[in-house]
Amino acid sequence: MVLRLSPPCADCLIMKLLLTVRAGIKLYTDNNADGTAVQLAYNLMLSSFPLLICVSALLSGLNINASAVPEQLRGIIPDPIMPLLGEHSAYAAGRGGAAMFTGAVILMLTSGSAAFRAAIEIIRDIHGLPDKFGLKPIVWSFIYAAAFLAIVFAALIVLLVGGVLPVPRYIILFVILLTLVWGLYRIAVPSGRHVLGALFATVGLTITGSIFTAAIASSTRYSLVYGSVSAVVLLMIWLGLCSNIVIVGAVISKLISIGKQTNNT
Repeated sequence: MVLRLSPPCADCLIMKLLLTVRAGIKLYTDNNADGTAVQLAYNLMLSSFPLLICVSALLSGLNINASAVPEQLRGIIPDPIMPLLGEHSAYAAGRGGAAMFTGAVILMLTSGSAAFRAAIEIIRDIHGLPDKFGLKPIVWSFIYAAAFLAIVFAALIVLLVGGVLPVPRYIILFVILLTLVWGLYRIAVPSGRHVLGALFATVGLTITGSIFTAAIASSTRYSLVYGSVSAVVLLMIWLGLCSNIVIVGAVISKLISIGKQTNNT
């Protein structure tokens, strides 16, 4: 027997969906999420190049070709940005040194920790929780930034030497991204329901690179507008999109928590 919804029931579902979308938009706008996304993109861009230097230096110490790192991320990172990351990775691999590595670690930790604090603050704001102040959150943000470097380094080693693994590269990247996003939500709001929000954000981050590549490919004149800095501008725009996706995932987690509380009452 096929169960069919009656028109009033279908209307109720549509109305409930519209109200949920409206509540999500209100959560996004009331907490100035677009401004935080810009802040996140700026700090992530500042930390991306030092991160490449750190990873290149560490991989070179293991006699692994660091210039192949960007290729392992193809499909997630848009194609127009790949040449910029490839050139920077090759430059860092060929000119490693203690001074460059130390400077890269310092810059990566400072900008990465600032991005981490901004992400934690907006997620807590969306969930209606007060911000954390003082020295302890700053110290923890540096610890988490260092842990992120370690996770990225371990993931790249798996991708670079994982040819014998029976698991496709994209599945490995997806699982790593899902773990990182879920961990970010969990750190910000330990009592929240984050699985579906993290899954949405991970899927969004995975397909954004391909969509962004297709959109840029349809407009071949963007390089005439920005000239030699076009790749940097595209990187900033892409990081802004990724930041918004992570924030929307937090909004979805909050809406799910509200729905669970409503059903329980």
